[in-house]
Amino acid sequence: MKLTQSQFFSLSYLVLKNLRDSAPKRTGNLAFNAIKMEFKGNEARIYIDQSIAPYMIFTNQPWIS
Repeated sequence: MKLTQSQFFSLSYLVLKNLRDSAPKRTGNLAFNAIKMEFKGNEARIYIDQSIAPYMIFTNQPWIS
C-alpha cells in the first residue's frame, strides 16, 4: 500500500502523539519538549533530544527509594 504525502504526514503525527501520550509526565519536559520529529525527504525521524531530557534512559528503570 502506498501512502499519499498527506496520509504519511497524518500517520507520522499520530505516532508522535501516541509516543508523547505514553511518556512520563511529571514535569512534561520529556513528552512535550524532548520528543521531536523532523522530515527529511520521504522519511520521518522521531527521536528524543537527550540534551533536553538526559534522564530519558532511566524512565524505564524500577523506582527504588
